[in-house]
Amino acid sequence: MHSLKKDMIVSYAMLTELDMFKSNKLLLVTAAGIITGYLTNSSKHDDDTTLSALALTTVNKQINTRYKEQLSMPLEQLLDGNDGFISLEDVTLLSGDKQSVMPFLNVFFDQIIAVTISGDSK
Repeated sequence: MHSLKKDMIVSYAMLTELDMFKSNKLLLVTAAGIITGYLTNSSKHDDDTTLSALALTTVNKQINTRYKEQLSMPLEQLLDGNDGFISLEDVTLLSGDKQSVMPFLNVFFDQIIAVTISGDSK
């Protein structure tokens, strides 16, 4: 059975795909700091970034497929509990007074403490 936590994180992530929230980033609070970014399958950036996001998404899908095949799980079945991850692009990690910028990041659900979206909707 999957978790309320995972459902909530995914639901907030999907909000950023709606027209009214397209300019908003997903904001995840973790022990490492605050992580902001867009879902990797979104089309919010230039062609080079989107192409790289497509490559990352393909690799993640292949890993997910192999993992589920090893466990004899149907591919469409959700992983139990907080197992799994969410993939972001155009990522910023704010940790204390340090800021790190990354093109992509997979964040595991069990590492997320809180979720919201950035407040810059139009």
